[in-house]
Amino acid sequence: MSIWIYENKKWVVFWFGLLLIVSLSFGVGYLVAKQANPTPIIIEKCSDATN
Repeated sequence: MSIWIYENKKWVVFWFGLLLIVSLSFGVGYLVAKQANPTPIIIEKCSDATN
């Protein structure tokens, strides 16, 4: 097992870095979206536009 890791060290580092970037991006996006408090969308009745 350890021999495989040493032979494919570049790919292991690449996938670990990619996983780290994806996780950080998700976490930061989740925190930013949680802090934003948009105004609620209010749907009103539409007027009857039929002729």
